[in-house]
Amino acid sequence: MTTADINSITQLYVTYLNRAPDPSGLNYWLGQANQGISLETIAADFGETQEAKNKYSYLAFPNTSDPTAFVNLIYLNAFGQNAEQAGLDYWVNQLQTQGSSIAPTFIFTLTQSALNDDKIALQNKV
Repeated sequence: MTTADINSITQLYVTYLNRAPDPSGLNYWLGQANQGISLETIAADFGETQEAKNKYSYLAFPNTSDPTAFVNLIYLNAFGQNAEQAGLDYWVNQLQTQGSSIAPTFIFTLTQSALNDDKIALQNKV
């Protein structure tokens, strides 16, 4: 277990679930990371949890849910603001053309590539 693993997994909790990890959940995901499961796979597994599906209708029912609302909710969780137009357009297009299977990539990429004020906002939430 490294500080980087704890930070990255906590970022996934904040971004997906808008909350801090509970100790047992954090230990579970850290155990997965320690077994060699990549953070990208962990991000995908987060999206399969019942808690995530209950929180986002897009994850539970991607064919009948609004990807724009989903992208903005994730940006709100991570950065405290709606997506900027370019990011919104890009990720909504990705979700519409590739389907919900791209959602974990979206969230993982968002947490790992945040810059400037967004990076500070996410780290402050962590």
